[in-house]
Amino acid sequence: MPLRLRKNRLVSGVSAYAVLMALAGSALAQSPDIPDSATETEAQTTGQPPPSTASAPTVLAPVEVTARKRVENAQEVPISITTITAGDIQDTGLENMEDVVRLTPGFNAMHGAQSWGSTFNVRGVGSLNPGGHEDGSISAYVDGIPVPMGQLDTYYLDIDQVEVLRGPQGTLYGKTSQAGAINITTVAPSDTFEGRLGVGIGTGGTRGIDGVVSGPILKDRLNGRLVFDLKSEDGLMYAQDLGRDLGDVDRAMVRGTFDATWNDRASTRLSLGYDVLDNNDQALAERKDYDKFMGVFEPYEDRTHASLGMTNTFDLTDNVTLNLVTGAHLVDLEYASVPNAMITGINKDGETHFSQEVRLDGTANRLDWTAGGFLSQYHRDIDMKTTGLLSFVDSGEQEISSQAIFGEATYAVLDDVKVTTGLRLNRDNKSIDETVVNNTYGFTHTMDEDKAFYGWNGRVALAYTPTKTDTFFASISRGYKAGGFQTNHSTAMSGLQENTPSFDSTTSISYEVGYKGFFLDERLNIEGSAYYISTSGEQVLGYDTTTYKGIYHNVDAESMGLELSSRARLTEELTLGGSLAYTHAYITQDADLGVSGFASAGSEIPNVPKVAYTVFAEYRDDLPESLIDASWFVRVDFRGQTGRWFDITHDYRGDSFATTDLRLGLDTDGWSVNGYVTNVTDEKYYAYGMLNRVRPAEEREFGLKVNLFF
Repeated sequence: MPLRLRKNRLVSGVSAYAVLMALAGSALAQSPDIPDSATETEAQTTGQPPPSTASAPTVLAPVEVTARKRVENAQEVPISITTITAGDIQDTGLENMEDVVRLTPGFNAMHGAQSWGSTFNVRGVGSLNPGGHEDGSISAYVDGIPVPMGQLDTYYLDIDQVEVLRGPQGTLYGKTSQAGAINITTVAPSDTFEGRLGVGIGTGGTRGIDGVVSGPILKDRLNGRLVFDLKSEDGLMYAQDLGRDLGDVDRAMVRGTFDATWNDRASTRLSLGYDVLDNNDQALAERKDYDKFMGVFEPYEDRTHASLGMTNTFDLTDNVTLNLVTGAHLVDLEYASVPNAMITGINKDGETHFSQEVRLDGTANRLDWTAGGFLSQYHRDIDMKTTGLLSFVDSGEQEISSQAIFGEATYAVLDDVKVTTGLRLNRDNKSIDETVVNNTYGFTHTMDEDKAFYGWNGRVALAYTPTKTDTFFASISRGYKAGGFQTNHSTAMSGLQENTPSFDSTTSISYEVGYKGFFLDERLNIEGSAYYISTSGEQVLGYDTTTYKGIYHNVDAESMGLELSSRARLTEELTLGGSLAYTHAYITQDADLGVSGFASAGSEIPNVPKVAYTVFAEYRDDLPESLIDASWFVRVDFRGQTGRWFDITHDYRGDSFATTDLRLGLDTDGWSVNGYVTNVTDEKYYAYGMLNRVRPAEEREFGLKVNLFF
């Protein structure tokens, strides 16, 4: 089946979004008025199905977010935010980072087997290839605790809300928020006993069981919530030399959350998690073979991850709150890779992440403010061995120690005008002590370096709300990402007795204007933004595909674009929506990446489609009472994007694609049944490309999920 998607399909997709919104506006204009007091139907935080449509309102409910470390109406926050609510999570079947990317305009990814092996950017800003496991341009927080992006795939069960903040967010979210931030909130422990048990099965070997138990442990003092998930699925590759499919993935996860109330002014949330991944889905195919792996050695990844998060909250006064936020992650990772037909490598990494934030949140008359300090420690043990044409042993450790102080304040100059200013000062000290014993070339080389990086993040924003349903905003923000050292001492690996070059820090300046509004008695929501971003010293990694040597450069880049999203509640039963993003991102100076090629000024940044769009329609209604006390729903999601380059030197371009997902469900108070078909047309396209190798996207899948509630 040909991979190239004709331009008329792209035009059809964008046109579908425009037509859908025009029809929504026309239909809404003719609909009867509904009282403003009604609220949108959403899934209950227990994960139970939405209530009957017999009492469901027709207006869209206001959405609350914690993007600025306090609860606010998303309508009033001068930041472009995509909010995926509990109802959205249930209706779309969201379960991983790929689903979040799919629902967020301007958020792009080259998907590896897991988020650990993926590359992300927002609005064309982000590491064109991360230099180390700890590097990145998008930060992630779960219940206020920083989480390594590589571990995010285990957090998408029992989620209450996902907020994707677009544009630099370093003032409150730290050094790796140059492009944006992801803020995830899990479902809180309940004060009454409740639970859910779910079983799922699908084509492609998908099978799983998950569940939730929640309730009081000590009445009025301690509530707990336990979540577990077991899931398996087959891979996407066929190993020709082995004569069998390749890439089974098995995952197990358990998470416990506890809320303790000590008195009227003090509380604690403690979260403990553990997950295990047995992943043989690490293979990449030759570009010409699409989904066929050559070789007799099977790539794999085995990972264990333990996490702890604790937030202690103290109300010092009626207007000032002290938050002590502690996070820790232990990662044990072993993976085998095949960089080319003549080299096989086995890596054993151990990582520890620790963070501590001390934050004061306050309000006084017309002023809301946040101030605090942050420190983190990252340690990585390195153990890598290769065999074949290039044989070496790489061992050592990396350390990163980070400190920051920050503050942000929002002041209501007038009743309808608010000004926000924020500043964060960062210090990152990075060290590496790594030794390579190169058996092929017969030498030993040690790299021992230590370097401190200093930078700052800042924001100035203006919000104007002339009515309760209209907000205009403008902002200037600065993002910063520290420099550092490559993940491995690649120069010595490739046969040169010299240190692997470090790379410098990156800064981005973003200018943005936007609008958020409700129309037609709050049944139609439209949000839009326009931005221009200038980046100095973006980190670009090139590879020598014969010696596997990395070459780093810092290059300047620019990005500009438009984003539009909308949602319309046409009737009590029918909801329409979608998003449209245009992004033009390119480097502004030449970059010589050695044998990897030459990147010319004006070249488009990889992994950034110029146009991406989503359109969805959902219909939900009650069944006749004479049959069963239940509601049913059907949802169709259509998504597409233009082609994108997979590398900065423009050696290989992925084709445009468009996919359709379909879900059909039946919900009652005691149980639910949901059937789905993803990638209905079985569209063939690549999700990842590097080193002349590719990874195919997910194939069409049929599945069924059954939930029991108690």
